[in-house]
Amino acid sequence: MEAIKAKEFAKNFNSKKDFKKAWINKVSDSFDLKDSSDLYGLVEDRFVNKEVSLVNTVRGKSYQVDAIDFLYKSFSSPYNMVENGMLFVNHYDELPPGVQGQMELYDTRREIKDEAIYYLTEGDNPQLGQLKNLQQMLLKLVMN
Repeated sequence: MEAIKAKEFAKNFNSKKDFKKAWINKVSDSFDLKDSSDLYGLVEDRFVNKEVSLVNTVRGKSYQVDAIDFLYKSFSSPYNMVENGMLFVNHYDELPPGVQGQMELYDTRREIKDEAIYYLTEGDNPQLGQLKNLQQMLLKLVMN
């Protein structure tokens, strides 16, 4: 579903009232019903706004959300839903703590390795270059 269509569709789930109105309109149009007064009672009797349990595997937290709110957020946000009900979102904004630590170690190792290469090739201190090279190799072992 395109993003614009999804956001328009999400308006049907702003509240139970909006959902009822959209459902009744859709059923009335689909079955060409002239009198939709019975549908109001049917929705009121049958519709139950259940709780949906969401688990954020990135942060290790779980949330309880009512179904209408869940549908509204899932259609109005940049989530991708797959067939087994999992929602995916781009996690470049929110990385798990373990990955953040690994990225910091990677950046530190890159800096130390660049210094080692400089001192071993262009710099005038090959002993410091060997020490820096040993440092980056040990950091690589820790990362692996």
